[in-house]
Amino acid sequence: MQNNLPRVVVIGNSGVGKTSMVQRIALGEFDLLNAPTVGAGVSTVTVQVNNKVVKYIVWDTAGQEMFRNIVPLYFREVVCCIIVFSLTDPDSFNAISDWLDIFHNNTPPEIPVVIAGNKCDKDPIIVDPEEAKIWALEHGLDIFITSAATEQGILSLFEYVGAICAQHVSDTKREEPKEKKQGCC
Repeated sequence: MQNNLPRVVVIGNSGVGKTSMVQRIALGEFDLLNAPTVGAGVSTVTVQVNNKVVKYIVWDTAGQEMFRNIVPLYFREVVCCIIVFSLTDPDSFNAISDWLDIFHNNTPPEIPVVIAGNKCDKDPIIVDPEEAKIWALEHGLDIFITSAATEQGILSLFEYVGAICAQHVSDTKREEPKEKKQGCC
């Protein structure tokens, strides 16, 4: 793993599919029996954005209540946050505001947040995707409806985040001062 890559954090309640989403994009795998994340997992994601390869690091955090106090440790130097909820779990949808508060209370306000409504392949869907889209629009957030199991929306989500990472890298390079040439010539 390269330390100079942009960092993204994935947060949300336990059991919403954060690890499955990250494994799907990073490894091309889906494991129905993922154990709950303890602390955080880290993966490198590679996507194509505007015909260019973009790599970034994804921190997959634990969603259990007992780990909430350590989740902000993974916000350091992130360029984007993905908050995941499950379309089959209304409590996870209602918790988005709490996760937003946790993130915004520990990071600069300009860091983008993206919402992912996962498990759109499951039955029954309890959280209406259209209601979730309206909520996101009212809060000025982009939202993707996804399924780690079927891959629906996963590539689009991580390409979108990749574009944010690419823009961050471009902005950072522009801000770096030019080094003066040393020597006699």
